[in-house]
Amino acid sequence: MTIKGTPQFGWIRGQFAAGSADLNFNRRQQTVTGESFGDQVSISTNAQGSAVTGQAHSQSVDLKQQWSPQLVKLDGWANGARYQMTIDYDRHQATGNAAGQPIHLNFDLQQGFVKGQSGGDGVDLKLSNEGQLTGQMGGQRVQAEMVNLDLGHLLSHWYLVTR
Repeated sequence: MTIKGTPQFGWIRGQFAAGSADLNFNRRQQTVTGESFGDQVSISTNAQGSAVTGQAHSQSVDLKQQWSPQLVKLDGWANGARYQMTIDYDRHQATGNAAGQPIHLNFDLQQGFVKGQSGGDGVDLKLSNEGQLTGQMGGQRVQAEMVNLDLGHLLSHWYLVTR
């Protein structure tokens, strides 16, 4: 008998607005590595799941994380600025701010969309059942592939695909 669980590895690869991302997610080691907008990414979550630390966009990432299946809160520093994001799965909303700019996104994991505003830029993304992420961010095209990940992973690491 073969028991299948959540895949241990996933990735996001493609074009996000003005730059590209090639991010590898290792659930076993709780890491995200790769490249985003030409800069190396090396992020890890501590064993308790309460801190996300590392490097991205040539800046330190230092976020406190509160996680439950219904709600994820991130608060601290990313991309060289204050960063706060609350992902409410029951309300289908992700809200917060990055560098003093508001983030307000509506999403649906089943229907595969993220829409709203991030840093004053419009966001309209769709994720197909085949893992193709398409749409627009800030009036620029997004074309990426997501394998063994859902939109929740993208939202939890929003700071990696935005500046």
